[in-house]
Amino acid sequence: AVSQIWGVEFNQFSAITLSYALGISLDYSLHIVHAYLIAKVPESSNLSDSDIRDFKARKALSSMGPSVIHGGMSTLISISVLSQAQLYNCNITFKCWSLIVVFGLANGLVLVPVMLSLVGPLSFGSKSLSGEDEGNGQAPESEQGLYNKAGESESSQVEMGSIEIDIASAEK
Repeated sequence: AVSQIWGVEFNQFSAITLSYALGISLDYSLHIVHAYLIAKVPESSNLSDSDIRDFKARKALSSMGPSVIHGGMSTLISISVLSQAQLYNCNITFKCWSLIVVFGLANGLVLVPVMLSLVGPLSFGSKSLSGEDEGNGQAPESEQGLYNKAGESESSQVEMGSIEIDIASAEK
């Protein structure tokens, strides 16, 4: 609807450009969701489920929000030079990417945190049959140990489901 008001005709070029909207919008949102999932709640606090969700949503916004805003603003700055171009393709690219970034930021910084504070998961893990929370906010053990503190792979083999890949032989 905003595209029609702004004079962007739907054609193959605008369709390709708008197809990036899904990836960019998910990128902004998933950074916030990931920060929510790994946010630690103080163990000494006796918070209700609603308070835990609110705490984690605020923690996610305070830790990842500035990075998401910087990413969106840097994208807007980088495409701003296209706004003055006389070429049709450049104008469409500028208009579409502006809409993508603005709606992606609104979704990632407003809608997603509100939804997480209302219905977000309380922990990263699952609850056992006894009702005890087994989640510790850490990555599953299957993902731990793949990388050392410097981010370098500790093993030359990575197991993906039932497929095992030998990285050393794949690089040769």
